[in-house]
Amino acid sequence: MKEIQKEITHSLVLAASGYARAGMSLMFGKTDLGRNAQAAIGNLAIATELLLKAFIARQNLTLLFKSLPLELRCALASPGTMPESFRALPFEINLKSSTYKSIEFDEAIATFCIFFPEFKKRFGSHLRFLARHRNICVHAVLPDCQEYEVERTAFLFLTLVKKLKLEDPDFARKRNWGEEEKNEAFLAYFNEARSNNVHKKIEAARKKAKTLSERVSLEPTDWDSYPIECPVCGSDGFVCGETKPEPDSDEDGFVGFYLTFIAETFECEQCGLQLEDYDEMQIAGVDPESIDRTDESDKWIEDFEEDYDYDRW
Repeated sequence: MKEIQKEITHSLVLAASGYARAGMSLMFGKTDLGRNAQAAIGNLAIATELLLKAFIARQNLTLLFKSLPLELRCALASPGTMPESFRALPFEINLKSSTYKSIEFDEAIATFCIFFPEFKKRFGSHLRFLARHRNICVHAVLPDCQEYEVERTAFLFLTLVKKLKLEDPDFARKRNWGEEEKNEAFLAYFNEARSNNVHKKIEAARKKAKTLSERVSLEPTDWDSYPIECPVCGSDGFVCGETKPEPDSDEDGFVGFYLTFIAETFECEQCGLQLEDYDEMQIAGVDPESIDRTDESDKWIEDFEEDYDYDRW
């Protein structure tokens, strides 16, 4: 079972590197197609999905596939304890022949972010964008692909590669992800361009803020957004993201939960300031750190009572 795990992981990484080289070449305009935004995003999205799945496969194949037979799940979870009567070969053939359905892209993102929650915190908006646009770029006839969407897809993929090289050098370091110098130059360009773009947004928001007569205060309206003060005009704008319950316990052993809101983007309707991700919020002076919403626990339970597992913790 260990060998089939290595083989599947290797195949996924190899395929990811192939799609990545094609996607980066299309972005740089180094193919007969020229600079093709739709094909670039499609290839880089597939490369990202396969790389995430390769990492997941390297951890445990039971995380990669859906609805595996019980006997196979036991063999993957504890290969050294299986009885002599267990025949691995039929299962290995099925694993390599795509008999078993693997997890979807959004499920791969969620699984990866359990191992690296800080990655989701910083790149959550990029991951959500790619999960939405992957099928559009692969299957749609005329998707509307903007310049920034191509670049943020390449930025996310190359950042993911660097993260995995750092965390697990043997996993991704020896693969060909395209021209390294050109990729590094692109990352430097993207970071500088993003910083310049944010400062342009701030200047435009300041001009509009001069026409405003009063400061607007807002209240929370849902679990996917939260009002905070805009760094430009002083009115409240909304950071958007998600609210997650986490287990908690006190000195007496009582187990409850606390609520944490993780911000991914920011928008102020008063001055028009819009920030697309964690880094843009940092540049603009919007604190992207987690927000404690535990004081709203009663409302959370009321809204999600049917789905809430009271015995979870």
